[in-house]
Amino acid sequence: MDYRKYSEELLDLQIDCSGALNQITANTLIRGEDSLLLWLCRQDAAVFPTDIMHHFRLSSGRVANILRSTQKKGLITRCQYGDDLRRNCIRITDAGRAYASACREKILESQTAVLEGLSEKEAGNLAETFRRILQNVDEETVA
Repeated sequence: MDYRKYSEELLDLQIDCSGALNQITANTLIRGEDSLLLWLCRQDAAVFPTDIMHHFRLSSGRVANILRSTQKKGLITRCQYGDDLRRNCIRITDAGRAYASACREKILESQTAVLEGLSEKEAGNLAETFRRILQNVDEETVA
């Protein structure tokens, strides 16, 4: 299989359709604080800044900025964990959960609108293809 040929086709699509892709990206992808809050809603165990750094592949400075901003907005709290005064546990607040829920619904509505022109099989194939692409990225990062 000629992956280079498909890469060129994808690049041409990105260049030719950059306006539409920017609109899709703005309406369907999660970034920064929203991504953190949606992820925190799914966590059962204690979460620490290092967990966030590793999961999102962010620098400690970027994580600190996101945490400071979300805490200032009342969306998360930091609490001492155990006897170590330097170790803070991150918890999402009720306001953070409500915000994340509204954010999730908005993203799902946008993604549904994007997928509606596809058949059920095509939508399923797209999800599986995206999963495989992410797996390739993870394998490349580990290597």
